[in-house]
Amino acid sequence: MDSEHSVRTVRRIMVLLCVGLLASCASQPPPQPPQQKEQQQQQQGQAAPAEQAATQPQKPKAPPTVGAPPPQQQQQQQQQQQQQQATPAGQPATQPPVPETRPTLSVPPQPAGEAATKPKVAGGGDAAAGKATYAKRCAACHGEQGEGKVSLAKMLKVELRPLGSSEVQAKSDEELRRNISEGTGKMKPVTGLSEVDLANLVAFVRTLK
Repeated sequence: MDSEHSVRTVRRIMVLLCVGLLASCASQPPPQPPQQKEQQQQQQGQAAPAEQAATQPQKPKAPPTVGAPPPQQQQQQQQQQQQQQATPAGQPATQPPVPETRPTLSVPPQPAGEAATKPKVAGGGDAAAGKATYAKRCAACHGEQGEGKVSLAKMLKVELRPLGSSEVQAKSDEELRRNISEGTGKMKPVTGLSEVDLANLVAFVRTLK
């Protein structure tokens, strides 16, 4: 009797297990093929951004400005405003160039009496300065006015021609400088004279014509 009872109990348990397995299998959906799974995932991925866009608040659009000038016109207006601010009030934007004035050197007028009495300058020399040099270095032999001293000529047995004679005045300025600085005949050279002194002496000799 105990064995039969245990067998019945085991059968009942097995039946209950089978019923439970059938019920669980019936509640689960059938397995989907791989292609159908991929399509469902794509649909879910596309639906997610749309849901996010629907849930996010939309930004209000700025109303368009009516009559706004183009960028080039705005730049021109800004440049004009800057120029007006840079120039002070009451002063024109562009000033004409002022001509540059150069100082003029005024030469004082020469007195008429001085021009008349001053000896002429010959060969670029100063006759007045040459007269002073002549009195110191030449007048002892040639006389104050270049007439030549007769006593000296007799002593040296030479002919001293007057400096204003045609023979002396016919010589060039270079020949006269050479005769003074190097000497000629028995006349010794006059030493210690600069080129300016020689030019001044020649200029004075030309005044003795």
